Amino acid sequence: KNPLDGLPTSNFNLEDWKRAYSNKDTCGKDGAFEWLYEHFDKEGFSLWWVDFKYNNDLTQTFKSSN
Repeated sequence: KNPLDGLPTSNFNLEDWKRAYSNKDTCGKDGAFEWLYEHFDKEGFSLWWVDFKYNNDLTQTFKSSN
């Protein structure tokens, strides 16, 4: 049995979030984060903030762009 089957069903559409994040300005009126705050499902997902300790490792953008 898949352990994720026990999680609640969510109507938060990750594809819509990806499109908003890719196509809108990050902040400001009608920005991606405004979209996220309006549509985020706090019962089905969580957000995390992290600080990367090894910034010198991020000299090549393609390695850290995700």
